[in-house]
Amino acid sequence: MGSALHAMDALRTPFEAVLMNNKLRSDQLRLQMERLDKHASDLSAAARQASEAEAVIADLRKEVTALCKRADDADSSVEASRKRAEAAGKLAEASAAQVDVERKRKEEAEASLADLANEAIALRSKNTDLKGKLLESQALVEQLSRLRLDLVSSCARVGMKMTGEASEPAEQVLDLPNHVRALEEEAMGSGIRATLTVFRSHFDAATEVVRMAEGFVEGNSPATLVALEEEVRPSAERLLKELKDEFLPRRAAPTGEEEEQTIIVNVKNV
Repeated sequence: MGSALHAMDALRTPFEAVLMNNKLRSDQLRLQMERLDKHASDLSAAARQASEAEAVIADLRKEVTALCKRADDADSSVEASRKRAEAAGKLAEASAAQVDVERKRKEEAEASLADLANEAIALRSKNTDLKGKLLESQALVEQLSRLRLDLVSSCARVGMKMTGEASEPAEQVLDLPNHVRALEEEAMGSGIRATLTVFRSHFDAATEVVRMAEGFVEGNSPATLVALEEEVRPSAERLLKELKDEFLPRRAAPTGEEEEQTIIVNVKNV
């Protein structure tokens, strides 16, 4: 029995050692399993993280793509803005040039307006002067019209015939001395004829010269007196020719002032 115990002790030692070894190996395996489980859990977590990371990466890719597109759009917008800026710059330059042109036009228009204003002032002044001269001319025309009417009336009173010609008053002024001279000669001739007629009417009756002043002898009819006047006419004309220069001297030529008045009348009728 003691041998059996000794044999059992001898067997227990290796068994315990094996058991201990197995226990150690079991502990190691358990630890490895724990480590594997932890590693698997870590791997699972890493896988989840990787999946999440891939999703995040996909989202980031999308965001990057969107950002790239936005960047492209921004570049396009920048290029469009640059072109618009260039166009705006050119337009601004053109506008500045146009503004300069308009400014010059405005200055020219203002200068022209000032010239027109000065011209209008000068024209108004000239118009005032012309109105004054017109009033003077109208007064002169009225005066000349009155003179013309007076001339026509005077010519009519001395028996000058009117023909209606525009230059007639001026011609009448020039011819007036001749006409008056003719009237004077006619008056003188008529007087001489009348005198000789009176004398002849008393001649046959042997009437004294004193009685000649009393007029025609009574009893002579008008026809007789007309016949006697025609009888003495040649003698009266001869006597007129002899006496007219003595009793009717020629008038002097018209002065410069008279000629000027004649020209004024002539201008009025023209």
